[in-house]
Amino acid sequence: MKSMFIGIKKMLKGNRGFTLIELIVVIAVLGMIASIAVPKVGGITQKAKTNADKQTIAILNNAVEMYVAESGDSDLSEFTDEDDAAKTIKDLQDEITGPHGNKYGPYLRDDVTTTLPSGKTVTCTDGRFK
Repeated sequence: MKSMFIGIKKMLKGNRGFTLIELIVVIAVLGMIASIAVPKVGGITQKAKTNADKQTIAILNNAVEMYVAESGDSDLSEFTDEDDAAKTIKDLQDEITGPHGNKYGPYLRDDVTTTLPSGKTVTCTDGRFK
């Protein structure tokens, strides 16, 4: 048993670990790679949020256009509220009674809100979401 420990000690004695300089160089290289990669990833994330915002607004505007196409009601004053985009979205999520008493919709899923993916809030002006 003792001879086994002596053999292991001899084997480990000749091996050396990394020097402090080698470790510092590796850390410096990793730091340089991170300094290049992190801003690029951050820009990609912001661009994705902006694109998601645009798509959400397009979905909201398409819902209004579908209502106009189905109902023939081009006067959206009763339907859209410039000061309350949340009410307009809620109206699009519910069944809408058109100007002639016909039922239309719903045009949006229930999980759609006024908060965009980037955290901004959508507004509604002149029957258009922005």
